Amino acid sequence: MLNNIVQTKAIYQKNLTFGVGYISHLKKLNDN
Repeated sequence: MLNNIVQTKAIYQKNLTFGVGYISHLKKLNDN
């Protein structure tokens, strides 16, 4: 049970990091 929570949290953090990177990438494209 605890391991499942840790895995879910890790996936969530990875997706969050990807989302932030993707948004900043779009902002860079808009600046050009």
